[in-house]
Amino acid sequence: MPWEIVTNNSEILAIHAALLPTNQVLMFGGSEHNAAQNQSGNPADLDNTRLFNLSGSPLIETIGSPDTDVFCSGHALFADGRLLVGGGTREWGGDHEGHGHDLNFLGEHGCWIYHPRARTWRRVRDFNFEPGQPDGGGRWYPTLLTLANGEVLAVSGHPFMTDSRHNNDTPERYSPGSDTWSLLTAERLDAGNRSRYYPRFHLLPDGNVFFVSPVSSACRIYNPFTGQTVGDYLYSWRWALR
Repeated sequence: MPWEIVTNNSEILAIHAALLPTNQVLMFGGSEHNAAQNQSGNPADLDNTRLFNLSGSPLIETIGSPDTDVFCSGHALFADGRLLVGGGTREWGGDHEGHGHDLNFLGEHGCWIYHPRARTWRRVRDFNFEPGQPDGGGRWYPTLLTLANGEVLAVSGHPFMTDSRHNNDTPERYSPGSDTWSLLTAERLDAGNRSRYYPRFHLLPDGNVFFVSPVSSACRIYNPFTGQTVGDYLYSWRWALR
C-alpha cells in the first residue's frame, strides 16, 4: 500500500503520538517547546491535542488536553487501549535555586490516562517524590513500558529542582487497579549519570525487562518487581540472540 501525503494542518506541534484501538492516532504536545506557554499558568496554553482519524472524517479533530505540561513525557498503552501518560515539563530548563540543570528541563509529577472510547483524560496518581525526601522526583524524558501483568514501569528522566539527583534513577511501577506508583528502591539505575533520557528497554517473555541502551554503562536484564538486575551484559546478549 503506497504512502499518502496528507496536507491537513493539525495546528499543533505533535511531540507525542499513539495509535489507539479506535483506529485513531492521538497526537499531543503540551507546551510545544514554547517557554511562554509552559510558564503562563493558563491551561489553555497547554491545550494542544488532536485525533487523527485513519478512517472516517473529519481527518483531524480537536479534543481536550491534560492541564499539566506533557511536553517530553513518557507513555504506554494498557491492554484495553487506554493510554497512560506520565511526567513532562514542570518548568523550563536552566539554573534554578543553585541546582545547575544545564539544558535539562524540570520533571513533572503529573500522570494521566486517556480513555479512547470516551475521548476523555483523567488525572491519576502522580509520580513519587525522591526516596526518603519530602519533595523532588518527577520525570522529564522518561520511558514507560507496559508489563506482562498489566502494570507499567517508568524509568529515568530528569527530576524536579528540589531533587538531589540529575537523573531520576529510581524506577517506579504503576498499578491501574489501585492507582498507585510503587518505588523500586532495591537498586539505583544509572546512579550519578546526568544524561540517560528515554532509555530503550523491552519486555521479555519471562516478565523481566531487557535494557537495550546501556544503563550504568551496561545492558542488563531487570526484574521490574524485585527492582534488581538479574542478568549482566554478556548474559543479556546471549539470551536475546538464542
